[in-house]
Amino acid sequence: PSVEPWHLLKAILSQADGIVPRVVTEGMKLKLEPLVREVGIQIDRLPKVSGENLRVQASSDLVKLFKAAESEARGMNDDFISTEHFM
Repeated sequence: PSVEPWHLLKAILSQADGIVPRVVTEGMKLKLEPLVREVGIQIDRLPKVSGENLRVQASSDLVKLFKAAESEARGMNDDFISTEHFM
């Protein structure tokens, strides 16, 4: 099993006082709930795995996303990756 970009997006959108939900609702003038609901639908469509001793890892898409966010952070002279670097 792997952690996908959809999982990260759900976590970012779920941050009550986060910058991304505020940008979505105030900046983009979108309603957050339908977006969160759609992300949940996409997560539900991902393959499921069950059993013992499972090793969960980042998917290749999530790794690419982190590398792109790291590059974005460097381009902004930031020392750390934060949520805005993923968007």
